[in-house]
Parts: sequence; C-alpha cells; structure tokens
Amino acid sequence: MPPKNIVNKSDDRVETIENTLSATDSFSSDNPTASTETQNRESIEHTSATENVNTNILVAAFNTMSQCVNGLQKSVDTLMTEKLYDNSKPYNLHQWYNSSNTAPPLQNTPDALHHGLNRTGVRSDDFPNVDIVSTGLQKQIIQGKDINLASLLIPSFESPQSHTILADGMEINVGNKPDPRLNRQLTIQEFIKAFGKFKRVMTSAFPGRRFELDAYEEDIIEISNFYGNKFYDYHKLFSAKASTLLQEKQIKVDWSKRDRDLMILIGAGVEINICKLCHMVDHDTKFCPLQLAEKSVSTPHLTKNSGNSDIRGRKRFYHNGKEICNNFNSLSGCNKDGRCLFLHMCSNCRNYDHSATTPINVEVLQNELRNHSDKSFVYYLCNGLKYGFDTKVSVTSLPTLECRNNLSARSQPNVVNELLRKECENGFMYGPFDTLPFSSYRVSPLGVAEGKYSKKKRLILDLSAPHQSDIHFSINELIDKDTCSMSYVKIDNAIDIILKYGRHSWLCKYDISNAFKNCPILPSQWPLFCIKWEDKYYFYVRLTFGCRSSPIIFDTLSQAICYIATNNYKVNNILHLLDDFLTIDPPHAEGERSMALMMMIFKRLNVPIAMHKTVGPVTCLEYLGIILDSEKMEARLPQEKVDRICEFISSISVKSSCSKREVLQLLGHLNFASRVILPGRSFVSYLINLSTKAKELHHFVRLNKECRIDLEFWLRFLKNWNGINMFYNSTFISSYDMELYTDASSTIDTTFQNPGTRCRHFSGTVSQNLRCNMVLKQTVEQLWTTSISKRTKDAYDIGFMHFKRYLLLNNVTFTNNLAPVSEEILIYFVAHCQTVLKLHYSTIKLYLCGIRYNYLKENCSDPLELYNGKPLPRLTLILNSVKRSQNQNKRIRLPITFDILEQIIKRLRKGVFSKFIDLMIETASVISFFGFLRCGEITVIKSEHFEPAINLCISDISFTDNIANLHLKQSKTDPFRKGIDIQLHKINSHICPYRVLKDI
Repeated sequence: MPPKNIVNKSDDRVETIENTLSATDSFSSDNPTASTETQNRESIEHTSATENVNTNILVAAFNTMSQCVNGLQKSVDTLMTEKLYDNSKPYNLHQWYNSSNTAPPLQNTPDALHHGLNRTGVRSDDFPNVDIVSTGLQKQIIQGKDINLASLLIPSFESPQSHTILADGMEINVGNKPDPRLNRQLTIQEFIKAFGKFKRVMTSAFPGRRFELDAYEEDIIEISNFYGNKFYDYHKLFSAKASTLLQEKQIKVDWSKRDRDLMILIGAGVEINICKLCHMVDHDTKFCPLQLAEKSVSTPHLTKNSGNSDIRGRKRFYHNGKEICNNFNSLSGCNKDGRCLFLHMCSNCRNYDHSATTPINVEVLQNELRNHSDKSFVYYLCNGLKYGFDTKVSVTSLPTLECRNNLSARSQPNVVNELLRKECENGFMYGPFDTLPFSSYRVSPLGVAEGKYSKKKRLILDLSAPHQSDIHFSINELIDKDTCSMSYVKIDNAIDIILKYGRHSWLCKYDISNAFKNCPILPSQWPLFCIKWEDKYYFYVRLTFGCRSSPIIFDTLSQAICYIATNNYKVNNILHLLDDFLTIDPPHAEGERSMALMMMIFKRLNVPIAMHKTVGPVTCLEYLGIILDSEKMEARLPQEKVDRICEFISSISVKSSCSKREVLQLLGHLNFASRVILPGRSFVSYLINLSTKAKELHHFVRLNKECRIDLEFWLRFLKNWNGINMFYNSTFISSYDMELYTDASSTIDTTFQNPGTRCRHFSGTVSQNLRCNMVLKQTVEQLWTTSISKRTKDAYDIGFMHFKRYLLLNNVTFTNNLAPVSEEILIYFVAHCQTVLKLHYSTIKLYLCGIRYNYLKENCSDPLELYNGKPLPRLTLILNSVKRSQNQNKRIRLPITFDILEQIIKRLRKGVFSKFIDLMIETASVISFFGFLRCGEITVIKSEHFEPAINLCISDISFTDNIANLHLKQSKTDPFRKGIDIQLHKINSHICPYRVLKDI
C-alpha cells in the first residue's frame, strides 16, 4: 500500500508537473552561467583538462533535461488516462459525450478503451465476461481482504452506510439494513459462480494467480463431494486465515495447497460460528470490530437528566408516577436488589414478575435430566423454560412497522375475538393495550387457519410479512433456515417396529395440548410478536404458530420427554413428531404399563395433555393421519381423507388454470396419500414442475395435458382402491438369489470388494506361462467380447473411435492403441460432442462408457473415477450442464393404446402395402400389444442379421385349446438364454392374438 502522505489526485499531479516544468526552466537558464564560470576559473588555472570538464558538464545537463521532458510526457499521459478511467465518481452519458467531443484519443491509452470507438460508442461484445461487481468489492479483493462470496452474487453489492444502535448494553456500528443473504450457506453451484467472479477480478490485477485459484476451486469441489456443504465452512476459515496472514504478518498464502489443520476440523464436524454483524468467521459477535464500545452495567444515579432518557440513553418508563428500573429490565438485571430506588417491574407488561412463564415444572424436568450426557442441551432447555427461548432472530432492533391483518381474520371478527380472549386467559399473550409499552415494535398480520378434517380454528401469526419489501425484513426472513431445519419421524419407522414385534403389537398414542405455547419467548423479543385488532394491541409471550423457529425449539422438550421415558422408566420404542407421541409394545407385554408410565411422566412435568387424542393400548389407531393396524398388519387411509382428496382432485380437474397455492395444496394431499400408496410418488412429477412455473402463490398456471393425465390416474385409482397397504418386510433379497437381471440402465457401473484396487493391475503380476496359455487367452478374449451385447459394443466402439479422432485432430499423439486421458481432456471431448457432433446427453454418456470399457479392457484404471472411487467432480458438473441445456428437447413417448391399435389394424386390413407385409405388420403389432414384447424381440435391424437360433421363428409358435404359446429364445431380462414361454389367450374380440397367429 502507498504511504499515507501520498495523495493520488489529479490536481496534485498537475501541480507536480508544473513544478517540474519550472525546475527545468530554471536549470536551462542557470546552465550557461555555470558553464561560463567554470571556463573562466579553468582558464585562469591554465590546466589541460579544461575542455574535457566542460564537455562532461554539457552532456550531463542535456541528459537531465531529456529525462525531465520524458517524465513530463509520461505524467501527462498517465493523468489523461486516469481521467478517462476514473470510476471513483459516477459517470453518465452527458460526461461521455462531452469528453468524446472535446478530448481527442491519446496514443498511449490502452487499446481496449478505443477498440471499435466511434461517435456512437463501442460494440458491447468487444468487452466479454463483464462481471457486475462494485468498485468497493473489487478493491477489497485486489487488496487480499476476506470477502463474503455471497456478496458477489448480489449485483453491484455495496456495504450499506453504517449507523449506531444500542443492543444488549452495547453501542454497535452496523449497516442501515442487515442483509441476511450474506449469512446463508452457499451451494456448490453458487460457490462456483461467485468464485468465478472472484478469480476474474483477482487475475485482472495478478494474472499469475490463475493457476493457483483454479487449483483451489478444484480442491473445493473435491471437498464438496466428500463432505457436502462443509466445503463452504472450509472456504470461510481458509479465506479468513489467508487474509489475516497477509494483512497482519505480510505473509502470502498459496491457495493451491490444502490446509490440513482446517480439513481435520471440518472432517470432525466442528460447527463454525459466524458474526451476526459483519458475517465473518474470525471473531464472535461480541468481539466484532464494528462495535464502538461496550457499556458497563451501572446502577442509576439519583440525578435526573433532561429529556426522556436516562444516563445511559435508554427511554424512561413510569408507573403511577414512579420511574421503572431499566437495569431490572436488562438481560444482566439490577445488582442493587433491596437498595434500588426505582421500581422493579417489567416495563413491557407492568408485571412485578419479570421472568417468563410456562406450565412446565422446570425443577422436576432438570432433575429427570441430571444423567443426560449432553449438558449443554439440558441447560438450553431448562434455561429457556425459565427465562424464555431465543427465537433465533438475527436482528432484534427493528423499526416500528404495522401490517394489515389477513382476509381470513377480517372476514371472521367474532371468531378472532373469541380466540383472542382464550389466548389472553391462558397466558399465551398479553393485552389488550391502547398503546404498546415498547419504543419500537413489529405488528404482523393476524390470520385464522382451519383444520382440514377437525375444522378446529386457530390463530396464525403471519411472520413472513411484509412480503417483497425492499425496506423491511419479515421476522421469518431474519431467522436462518439452516439452523431451524429438522427431520421428522416417518410412518415407516412405526411400521418397522410393528414388523419387529409381529402381529397384535400394542399401540398407545399421546398428544400435548397447545404444543408451541408451552414454551415462553425471551422477554426482550416480545416486541417482535405483536398484533393489532380493533385498534387494540396484543403481544405474544409464548412461541407462536407461524414462526420459523418454533418447531425446532419445541422439539427439544419432546426429545427430553423421550429421553426420560426411555432411560429413566424403560419405555422402549417411543416415537414422536413434535407434540404427537407413539409407544409400541410387543404382544406378550402389557400395553397398560407404557400408558401409565407416560401419563405419570406428563403429570410430573406438568405437561398438558389433550385427552381426546390420547388412545391406547389398542391394536389399531390413527397416527400421523394414517391408520396402523397390527391385527391385520396393514396401513390404510381413513375413508374421509380419501373422499376429501377425490373431491379436491375433481375440483381442480374441471379448471383450465389454477393458482400456485392450489397446486401446492393438491401436492400436499397427494404426498400424504403417497405414504400409503407408494407408487403414487411417480405420478406427481408433472405437478411439481408446474408449481415451479409461477413465482407467487396467487399467480395462475395452466394445467397441461400431462398434469390432467396424472390427475385422472389418481382419481380413478382412489375411487376403486380399498385404501389398504400391507406391511412389507424391509429385508432385501439379492437379485442373484432370485436370478433377477435387467440391462435397462444406459450405463454400467461396479465397485469391487477391495476399493483399493479400482481395476488397476500390472502385467508383472501375471506369470509368463499363464499369459502364454493360448486356450485361456482366447477364452478371456471371448468373455470380454460377450461381457456386453453386440449392439452395446458397437456403440462403445463408435464412441471410442470419435474420441481417438478428436485427439488426433487436436494434435494429441499416442503410440499404442490407448490415448492419454485426463479429466480436462474428457471435459473438452464432451464439449466437442455437444457443439460439433450435435449429440444428445444420453449418447455422450454412452461414448464416455465406451472410453471406460476400452481402458478397463486394456488393464488400466477407470478414467471416469478418482483414485478413491468417486466420480470426476468437474466432469460430472459439465455433464449435468449438458443435461439441463437439452431438457427442453426431450421427446415424450406415448404408449399405443387399444384404440390406436384398433385404428392401425383397421387401416392394414383395408390394404396399405402388399398382402404379405400388411399381414406381417398386423401380426407383429397384435402380438407385441398382448404379449408386452419389446421391438428387439420381434425384429432385426437387417435381414442378414437374422439367426434362427436366436430370433423368433414360426416354429416357436404352438397351439393348445384356446391358447397360443410363443417361445422367446432370448430377451433383455434373460441373460442366460434359458428362454421363456408367453401365453396368448383366445378372446372374444375382432382383434385376437390367437386368431392372428392361426392365420399365418
């Protein structure tokens, strides 16, 4: 970096140039005088060196003048160039036209500036790969500072101007609006896109770093393949470490070398703490450099300050003429209990009990969890129940905003009034207030949700509002999705336990009443959960339905109950999904014991139970909306839910278009049904694709033909299905035991028992005598030939031929039959296949398999895999890109229905070709339709390829009473060529396979 006393401004440089000119003029005027004095002095001394001295002085003087003039010219050129490139100030069209009309082009200006320059500007394609990166970010990248790559995905992102706020006793210098996008975990595709911009900015200043950064990107992709999303944690730690060493120690880190220490941390599953203010990983939020000063907690002085603020700048609150203690309302509390002159009461609710409230008996819970191995889990749960849970909102100091209530609430005022009354009576919320006791607060829209089947109505707080606001973030937007994501129990988990114990297993179900509302909210976050109804204000003090973090917070209580039941009271096989619990006991056990113990646990912990939902011990009950029957060993959908799904499908099918909300609701119903109707998951893909076409929930999409076919399938199936799915054993039987084979896959893949070999062997490992055994050698060659079908081998040979031809055309020479291969060569070959050969994705993949086959045949390692057996990461990404780019050209094949077959036969019987050909096509069509034959089982590509020992002949047809037997000598699913007999029955129809074969 340049010294601070050097100022790079145009005016200063002009002044420097003028000083240089004046110095040059002074030197020119003084030089003759100096020469005269020297000549006079030397003439007096009469030395012999007079002429030489004068000559040397003149030469030095002219050299100095020449250097000054050259320096002046360079300074002028530099100044003019910087004026043309100066982007520190906004540059508009008016300035461009003024500069283009007045300033002539400079000869020393970079070529790119005047490339294609004319009176109307330059061509856009003269400047390819222009990244939209702000000047500030470019400067930070070039200086080697730690950059949040998420900011490069935001066009022209600039750090917002900072201001000071007061939070938790600290004055913090933060941006005008914290951007939660900077705190998200990038996917590998997003990382590649952002890091590509980072590389181009860095290499524009330091071209030599291209190889280093490319190697780092490859390393990150490899880490992603092994450790998933942990690659981004590694990058954040590595980037912060490299930046710190450069800025503090003047040590430049080689990015192409992997940091082994960081990889050990990542491999061990260490969680990375991220600062919530600047989103960096090298410090915690408490020690963020954006903080100006941390205020020490002090007792209030008796002296009154002017205005409505106390000595620490906090707003004063009064109750009945007396001032409320602000220290008592802070997180640290007041340390002058009994001696404080101010009121110790809550400034929010005017309650003397400032702590959070919950019906849970925290002391008993803490005692039951005393032997829990995770002490941090116990502390988090018990401390949250005592003092309130942090709802994980990243920024709590939000400006006041009041949102309008949803239509579902405005249209049902009586229902809302009754529900609000019950919420306040149960202590779930405080109110009503004429004005809220908060300096700033957020009023979110209030809505009413109705149960699909129970028809029970409940209040919902829309914490995702305001929607699409550029000024205000919603509460849910400020809660990180990743930290609140969780996996729920599946109905299959319960079925597996029932299968384990067998028929007549005992089932018991329990349900916690008002699930989320048993957990209190941290009092400092009450202003974030306010509502307004009929000009009165309320605010929640318990977790709400609609908050993104409510499920994962409440689930800690459910986990604790499961731990207590399992470890303290030996209640085995307990499952839970939030507030729903299920216990399963073997038939010989007493189901009443589990029921009694669980009810005792709930009573001791004072957990409220919904008695009307508590069932057991029984052998049949409804859990997660599915009826589990251990008597019949089956799972089934309740009939009312089947009827509701059919009704919903019928209402959608008659519409030409529907909203995205309706499509998502329909998908929810079908996904629920797919828990029992397992094959049904294959018939929702078109609906899922359709739901992605609309951006907003109220936008409409048109139902296409494919979606209507899927809906018709669902409707017909549900109306004729008995709603039952039997319990199947989860133990898998090997295909080798059943002699089940298929080659429906377009590729071949394998993994050996010893992954260290990876098909890599050397010729020296086989003795010379064994290799000279011609009989075995010929047998091996024959086995290699028959390892794949002839048709597949022909495709492999064509692909390998194109690969070798591609290498020869690009001047890649090789001596033996095998060409050199690397991931980079394969990537360029894929690009060659797509752009030059115009091949489809499946054909390109088939060609790559051909390359792999030929290399394995020649005793070489698999060129499509790494040493550890993982696929080549960059090649995989390129193939995925090719696949996505060709998705729109996918050809949809529709089946030949009986109606279509009937039209074909009707046309052939009228005469299309010769009588023989018409009869042959009719026979092939009818037999294929009724026998479910593939095209390759009844046809050959060319007549010379026909072999009676393999292909279908007339002699393969035999008849019995009303049955025609068709013997197939080989098929795709018959690798050992045992043959199979297909029976075609005589039917009462004008298109009968039995009669068609009889007429041959």
